[in-house]
Amino acid sequence: MSPDPLRYQCLNDEQAAVAEAAELTFASSTPSAGEGWSGISIPEELGGSGGGATELAAVVEALGAATSDSPLAWTLAVFAAVLLQADRRPDTLLADIARGTLNASIPISPGADEGLLLVHPTSDGRITGSFLALGAPRATLALPVLVDGTEALALIHPDQDGVAATAVTGLDASRPWTKCDLREVRLSCESLHPVSGLTAKLHRVLGIYAALDAVGAARKALERTLSYARVREQFGRPLGSFQAYKHACSTAFISLKLAQSVSFRAATTPGDEGLRYALASAVDATASATRVCMTAIQLHGGIGFSAESGLDRYLRRSRADELIVGRRHSMGALVHTLSAVRTANHEEERA
Repeated sequence: MSPDPLRYQCLNDEQAAVAEAAELTFASSTPSAGEGWSGISIPEELGGSGGGATELAAVVEALGAATSDSPLAWTLAVFAAVLLQADRRPDTLLADIARGTLNASIPISPGADEGLLLVHPTSDGRITGSFLALGAPRATLALPVLVDGTEALALIHPDQDGVAATAVTGLDASRPWTKCDLREVRLSCESLHPVSGLTAKLHRVLGIYAALDAVGAARKALERTLSYARVREQFGRPLGSFQAYKHACSTAFISLKLAQSVSFRAATTPGDEGLRYALASAVDATASATRVCMTAIQLHGGIGFSAESGLDRYLRRSRADELIVGRRHSMGALVHTLSAVRTANHEEERA
């Protein structure tokens, strides 16, 4: 059986099998905690599968293709990825993630020019504010904070005093969104996890997550378009036989392949080079994915614009990912982020 040309071609047999299994599983249901998906990138000594960056990237892309509402993608690709880079690795939290008993919600500030949301608690360690978060109301909010000049992830449980978490419906209804209202919420020392260069690292992992997720949605939208072109007839001929239709599909295919390449490269390349790929993938891959999804709707004709076709969920997914990364990945943000990463690396070497 020949490989699917729409899928990313640089996976080995084992990684490709993981990706296909993930897509099949998440397309039909949200897996339970005991199925092992929640530990795909967690070290084996903490109860995970010990998979690498490529396995995680393949799973996140597959989740986007399935337009899954599972918290697995951002909990692993964003939350756990940052915890693994904490100044002191929180093994207990990572083990809870691997078991599937800890899910995160990630605050999002779409279109922010200055980067990700970074909250400044009061002098007595309290936080007041409202945030839109990617995740369910019962998830633990992973809030980036700056305490005494140190960047840290503050973990805020929805049952804490002063926390009100309400589910909201956004552009992309396939994922859970929560409005978090915090009123004089006190931070404890146990809830803070310092991460050197936290904002820069969040830039990177969020850009990678959004790109892979959008690319997965675009792949599925194009797959459905090619299937439609084979069976739908116009003037007694299959739609796919018309030259203009072929050209549009070919252009979408090239856009998909380029987006796949840069997003997977970003996920699997370490260091400053990987960061450059991550920022490029956040901008280019999400935008390319959105264009592919728009083309898929257009090539379905009138039915493509209807809710009956279901194609809108892929467009909403990729467009939401595009908005998640927003304008923060401008050239100015690129320079600022690279500088922050180099500074953090230098401090770690000195320590």
